[in-house]
Amino acid sequence: DPENPDNPDTPTPPVPGNSITFNSDPDGFEFDFDGINDAADIVGHPARIIIKAPEGIKNLNVNIKSNSLNEEVLNEVGLAPSFDLADPKELKEGLEGLGFKTGADVIGKTEVVFDITDFMTLLQIYSDTHEFQLEVTDMKNNSGTLSLKIKS
Repeated sequence: DPENPDNPDTPTPPVPGNSITFNSDPDGFEFDFDGINDAADIVGHPARIIIKAPEGIKNLNVNIKSNSLNEEVLNEVGLAPSFDLADPKELKEGLEGLGFKTGADVIGKTEVVFDITDFMTLLQIYSDTHEFQLEVTDMKNNSGTLSLKIKS
């Protein structure tokens, strides 16, 4: 075993593969992660994604891609087109005001709920197809991504 040259009779166990997962909350709206979700169908239901990272979350980056929810509009509600919920910096207040977990409620956690229920009202005001790209990195630098598309 090249990973354990001092004791060749005891092989180093393999490191499990990336186990970061994204699932709809079973008590809420069932998102189609491969297609486009309609905001009208989501409103009135909890809109939550359960992120599981058994090794603990180091970063939870969110990138919002939308023509109508541009930087100017997002700044008005205390957001930006890209942010890290683990280290939200000056966006902390705006993110928490919209129900997002930040900082210590994200770092090191093995499960985080990405809740966009309160954000759905804003989406309905701006007609477009909005894409939320979630990029999660765990404490062992494994990563997982999800692209969530919602049209309004």
